[in-house]
Amino acid sequence: MPGLYGYVTARTKHMDRLLIEDVCAGARQVVVLGAGADSRAYRLTADLATIPIYEVDHPATGAWKQDMLGRLLGRIPDHVHFVSADFGMRTLRSALDTAGVDRTVPTVFLWEGVTPYLVSDDIDATLDALACFASGSSVIFDYWHRDAFDQPCPYPEGEKYIRGLAARGEPVRSGLDPATLTDYLAEYGWHLVDNATPAVLARQYLPGSTRQILSLSSIAHARLP
Repeated sequence: MPGLYGYVTARTKHMDRLLIEDVCAGARQVVVLGAGADSRAYRLTADLATIPIYEVDHPATGAWKQDMLGRLLGRIPDHVHFVSADFGMRTLRSALDTAGVDRTVPTVFLWEGVTPYLVSDDIDATLDALACFASGSSVIFDYWHRDAFDQPCPYPEGEKYIRGLAARGEPVRSGLDPATLTDYLAEYGWHLVDNATPAVLARQYLPGSTRQILSLSSIAHARLP
């Protein structure tokens, strides 16, 4: 898929940096939404080993990951907790409460590679559910640009991605408009801190590289004032 390798490389580096910065600034817990095979709880131990990390995903995915971690590490670290939730079923708020996630402390929500596969209502509901957390909490997420779904698609790789993901049974369902992102997030109580475009990601994390980078996705960093 054109541009994917460069984009995922830059996305990983960018989200790692923002996560560590927010933890160093005083965040007291981390919630990874749609955790999948995310490895930050085990890879960034120098910065994350002393705070609770909650990995949220579909029950089947969480069970697979726990089995893999048991094989690789021998045991799951004490500070890592698994939370079963389905964004499409609107169970996130109750799932976090049941798992003991503390709403009263600043929290970092990491939401990587998820929003394009959700319908708009589920993105709205997730941002609304997270807005009940303490002041200073932040959310870091990537999203497709809404105009990627226009016909014709203005991005050279867009139609190939849309067809390819649909053929794999993982169709993309929604996007956000970078031009209105500040106002959109404000509707749910969030203040946009930064919106890293593909050009910014390439300049910061792929200097001198000739690799193409996915041109239809950006990374937002927002905070609860």
